[in-house]
Amino acid sequence: MRYGFSQIAADLKEYGPCQVAEGITLRSVNRVMFLKVLHCLKVDTVSQEFLAPPTGYRGAFLEYAQLRKLTNSPEWELSEDFLKDAFAKGDRCYGFTRNGELAAYQWYATAPTQTDWRGMVANFNSDYVYMYKGFTHPKHRGHRLYPVGVTTVLAEYMKQGCRGFLSIVESNNFASLKSCRRMGYRDVGKILIAALFDRCLLKADPSCETYGLRLTKGSQISIAQEVA
Repeated sequence: MRYGFSQIAADLKEYGPCQVAEGITLRSVNRVMFLKVLHCLKVDTVSQEFLAPPTGYRGAFLEYAQLRKLTNSPEWELSEDFLKDAFAKGDRCYGFTRNGELAAYQWYATAPTQTDWRGMVANFNSDYVYMYKGFTHPKHRGHRLYPVGVTTVLAEYMKQGCRGFLSIVESNNFASLKSCRRMGYRDVGKILIAALFDRCLLKADPSCETYGLRLTKGSQISIAQEVA
């Protein structure tokens, strides 16, 4: 999607010049090579502010059959292959419906999880849960479904002995970062991925390793890893 002047102006008003400048720089660099700056985030406190679903919405864990019906509609950003892989490794999907229509969902993993970053796999300590792929349909945005969903599931997992949730968010995904921090996520470090042709550099802050947060490559390309 083209990042035009109207979007830049809106982001400047919402997020400030520093974040917007970083986002523009990353977009420019990615025209030449693959470069991602990733925020590693942790939340281990349940915010009472986000425990009640908005009026008219119902939250619940969703089953494969419920989600499979949506794989033919690109607007939901779900494929059948993704669903099969996610459910096969034990991932769970929590979502909100309104009048029988899916409005939002998030995924929760307890095993290493494939990402969209050059085939990288996210790894993490077993006493945490990895939250990923949060999505709210455009028709239902503005109701805080994302933070309410994550907080609700966090409360349930922590009752079962989980120490908290971990997530990895791109530095120019301003809306997700803002929402995560509002609900209590804290930065625990950054990971940089730079790739050109068949070579890839991973650079991670040492604080990420405290939580086992690291990326590994699924296929065989040359990787240099560095801990700053």
